[in-house]
Amino acid sequence: MRRNKRQPTGRELQILRLVAAGYEYEEVGQELFITESTVQTCMSRIMMKLDTYNRQQTVAEALHRNLITLQEI
Repeated sequence: MRRNKRQPTGRELQILRLVAAGYEYEEVGQELFITESTVQTCMSRIMMKLDTYNRQQTVAEALHRNLITLQEI
């Protein structure tokens, strides 16, 4: 099991909030004026930092750790 104690950056949390709100990677990219590939890379980094393996688990873990809140999404 991976262990990375680093916290997601502000930009990564911004991306995660949009993913948690149901945006697809392409839509996140359009919203933030970045490429879909950049969104995918950021999500991979977030998953590594939170020790998760998919979008749903990542959102749940971020909520559990109070990195994002339901009111933000």
